[in-house]
Amino acid sequence: MVTGEGDRLNLKSKLSQYVSMANIFSDGTIAELELIAYEPEDITKLVNFMMEN
Repeated sequence: MVTGEGDRLNLKSKLSQYVSMANIFSDGTIAELELIAYEPEDITKLVNFMMEN
């Protein structure tokens, strides 16, 4: 995940997951979000999630 400041967080890290989710939901809105995936199966999972949910 890329933050608004351009920092890249590896979401495999539990600490990064916690910090990023706390920041995203701190005020209840998500103004902008950028996810980067390199593995084809990760891309498929993300697209399926966005299309079905």
